[in-house]
Amino acid sequence: YNNAGGATPRDDYILKMPLDEFDHAIGLNLFEPLLGCRLAIPYVNQRGSGSIINAASIRSMIGTPGADAYTAAKTESSLSLVPWPCSALPRASG
Repeated sequence: YNNAGGATPRDDYILKMPLDEFDHAIGLNLFEPLLGCRLAIPYVNQRGSGSIINAASIRSMIGTPGADAYTAAKTESSLSLVPWPCSALPRASG
């Protein structure tokens, strides 16, 4: 179960938040789940089967006023976290 993520009080509307806050949100909410997948995939491949469950947030679909960095990062993670494990896991034969 891959459930990395979070936000800080510095997150704000796009014109108000510091740019490094956006970078922080991407790192925490997109890069950390990628690392989780990279760590889990070799074990799943070694076993020959398994699942990687990546959790996102409802904020990726409805947004949160004043949390633009978190919303953007969660939206991207909800789109990216499906193909990452699928592209590296063993394929079913037959």
